[in-house]
Amino acid sequence: MLGQQLDAGLDGVDKSRVVIGYEPVWSIGPGKTPADKSYITKIARFVKARTGGMDVVYGGGLKADNASMLASSEEIDGGLIALTRFSGDIGFYPEEYLEIIRLYLGH
Repeated sequence: MLGQQLDAGLDGVDKSRVVIGYEPVWSIGPGKTPADKSYITKIARFVKARTGGMDVVYGGGLKADNASMLASSEEIDGGLIALTRFSGDIGFYPEEYLEIIRLYLGH
């Protein structure tokens, strides 16, 4: 199914101008089980093989608690920093973004 979605969605697209963001639908939202490194890596390998090596970023929320894990996967080319909180105050937290960037870069 994912292969068919990639084929259909990228048909006629200049792949040099596109990055694939992926998060499994079953892990989206509060109370859901986040995907682990082995699953994310497996999917990224599949996407890269199917698309001729396009960049793949984790499309779920890149947070301080998963930034190091995602950065340790060679198949993942980055991530989308989470802007949504499902509890507490919703808003922008630049100090957390800096923490994520430092974790992702290994500093």
